[in-house]
Amino acid sequence: MNWSFAAAAAIVGYLLGSISFARLVVRLSGKPVDLGRWEIHLPTGETFTSDIVSATSLRLALGPRYGCLIALLDMAKVAIPTLALRLWAPAEPYYFIAAAGGVVGHDYPVFHGFKGGRGESAILGGLLVIDPVALVVTTILGFGVGFVAGSILVVRWAGLLLLVPWLWISTGNPWALAYIILVLTLFFWASARDFRQYRDIIKGGTIPTNEQIATEIGMGRGLGRALDRYGLLPAIVRAVRRPTRSSQ
Repeated sequence: MNWSFAAAAAIVGYLLGSISFARLVVRLSGKPVDLGRWEIHLPTGETFTSDIVSATSLRLALGPRYGCLIALLDMAKVAIPTLALRLWAPAEPYYFIAAAGGVVGHDYPVFHGFKGGRGESAILGGLLVIDPVALVVTTILGFGVGFVAGSILVVRWAGLLLLVPWLWISTGNPWALAYIILVLTLFFWASARDFRQYRDIIKGGTIPTNEQIATEIGMGRGLGRALDRYGLLPAIVRAVRRPTRSSQ
């Protein structure tokens, strides 16, 4: 491996990843939207707040069409340089480096005071080139784990975590393993505030339903409702509690 090429791949990936399409689209739309702060109001009365600038924030501000557009653009800004480097030097790890650089740039964009997003779309963009089959398989497995756990948040995150063993087993490439561990570390680090807020809500005794959470985070009310009704572990808990209550 040529370390000069590796450094160039990292820099190009980072600079392209630093392009904030959410900010660009808001500027072009001419609408007075403050992407630096957004809120999700749960029906339970609790409120999630965040300063993440991403497809999620644009979806909440301008609607799902804009959110979908930004997600696709964020995927493309990582997928394109990753694909170019993989086609140019498939035996070298430059495309892993560019993909990782793109996620770092998305999360910490040099053009915007290092305030970006969580990197989920950027991660998916790199994986479309690195291992597109992994996206399909781990997403399906993540849904399965989520339905067993009966949690929309498990559905959302289990597939990402399953990418670690999948990429290692399917490729045996240490660069693939290093890539996925790095980008997932960045993702969960950026999501740490969300975890703390959800923990505080649970400690306060208010637990939103999956339907409520899914509606607010854009994963579909129907999916959340299905998890509330058919999630395996919650169903087992209900079945165990029912005889106990009836005996009382």
